[in-house]
Amino acid sequence: MLNFQTAFAQMCGQGKTRTQDALFNGKEMLAMKMNKVRLVENIAFPIRVAVADGVFSSEQSHLASRFWANAWGRNGSANREFFRTHFDRFYDEVGAVAFGSSTTIAGAVIETDGTFSLCNVGDSRVYLISKEGYWQQLSHDHTELNRMIAAGEAQEGVKYSDVYNMLEQCLVADEECDEYLRPFFAKGTLQAGEALLLCTDGLHDALSHEQLENIWQSEADLCARLRALRKAVRQTRFYDDCSIVCAQRC
Repeated sequence: MLNFQTAFAQMCGQGKTRTQDALFNGKEMLAMKMNKVRLVENIAFPIRVAVADGVFSSEQSHLASRFWANAWGRNGSANREFFRTHFDRFYDEVGAVAFGSSTTIAGAVIETDGTFSLCNVGDSRVYLISKEGYWQQLSHDHTELNRMIAAGEAQEGVKYSDVYNMLEQCLVADEECDEYLRPFFAKGTLQAGEALLLCTDGLHDALSHEQLENIWQSEADLCARLRALRKAVRQTRFYDDCSIVCAQRC
């Protein structure tokens, strides 16, 4: 059995009293205004980690993010069946009190041999971080711009209005949502020194790809790296809710 180290951090957006994010850190679901960087000890395999970001414009979106983070922690699996299995209960439980409550999600399952599977809906992300500290996005942002690029209606690499960064897919407490849901799935294997980092858009909207890599490479251990990322987000002018979970193969 391989050795892994898992840590997480979470914070509320500037001026907010409650986070719309939720995370599952391998042991428990958390949705706190402030969670300093912490290691998670004695996680059983398979390691399940997830982040979810309640959509601000939807009704009581924190209910949606917490539902799906909890669901992933119980029996998350990167396949379509996971979403089918939980969607009716999501609609019954959350939709009954907050119809239309919506969230993104990114989840990963890591096995004892280092193989992993992941999925995401929306713009919560999963990154593979190399031993040298280079970041590769494995997830897919379900945004209107990416839909347009796939349809040949826009060109990759061209600057467009920020309005096109709106979500094209998310998990909505609406009985018809499941019919149109298209989660993204991927698989891989973590090599020694590599890490999977899951985050809500509070991280990747605040910091550029170059900044993420530079901050990671400037620190020597996992907790110091997450602390540095969290500090950098807080130093931006208007920061959003931010949740990070990272599992690194030792």
